[in-house]
Amino acid sequence: MQRFALCLVGTAALVSAGCVSSSDIDGLRAQLSDIQRQVLLLQQEASSKTEVADLRGEVATQTDALLRSEAEMLVGLEQLSDQIEQLQANLGDTNYRLAQLSQQITATNQELQAVRSSLGGALRGPIPTVRSQPPPENPRALYQSAYNDYLSGNYDLAILGFRRYLEAFPETDLADNAAYWIG
Repeated sequence: MQRFALCLVGTAALVSAGCVSSSDIDGLRAQLSDIQRQVLLLQQEASSKTEVADLRGEVATQTDALLRSEAEMLVGLEQLSDQIEQLQANLGDTNYRLAQLSQQITATNQELQAVRSSLGGALRGPIPTVRSQPPPENPRALYQSAYNDYLSGNYDLAILGFRRYLEAFPETDLADNAAYWIG
């Protein structure tokens, strides 16, 4: 900018003195044109620098958002991992209980065979079943009663209650649960 101002002052001085030729004026015009191009380039660079600064700000904002999102995902993954560990522990406990029940069933079957053989075949054929009682009017009460028996450790009574529930209410929402608890 200073160079442009000096050229203008110099040009004005030469023109007023009257000793300027047309080639000098053409040279000055070329210099003026060069200076104008340089000013334009400087302005473009300044606007480019502003755009770059704006882009850097946007990138920083997006990076922060991504880092927060990643942190939230890591917390979610840790929670899922904890839940999986709990489920695996529950599965191990369930498998252990099923093995115990299997052993109890085997022992009960062996005792039943021993009783049959000691009675000399008096119990040939199927074991007589107890007649079903009329279904209660409240399916939830029957289910809850059987479940309470299960929680109290009265497993045989609980199994009977759950079977009775399944016979009386096979299409209810709790039928699957009753079958599960029988198992």
